[in-house]
Amino acid sequence: MAETEEHHAEQIDEAQTEMSATADEMSEHGERVDRSIDEAKSTRQKALDDDAVPTASSDWEDDEPGDDGESSGDAGFDDPEDLDEDDDDLEDDDGYADDEDE
Repeated sequence: MAETEEHHAEQIDEAQTEMSATADEMSEHGERVDRSIDEAKSTRQKALDDDAVPTASSDWEDDEPGDDGESSGDAGFDDPEDLDEDDDDLEDDDGYADDEDE
């Protein structure tokens, strides 16, 4: 019976050692993640503060309608409300205009 108790004690010690090592690894990983997040935030802030770095909105913000109400940015787009087509006139994939009878 003493062997069984010693064996269980060894298993418990091994499990505690493994858990301690895993906790240390997780703590180190968390610290690396925190540093990475801080670096990313810093890089983002530097980019926001730098006028030389283009933004996704920089191309169209300058094209918004001003006091004159005109915008040169929408010249290539059709307003769907201006289209004078009925859905019944349009053909679908099978080449027929209206498939409601099928």
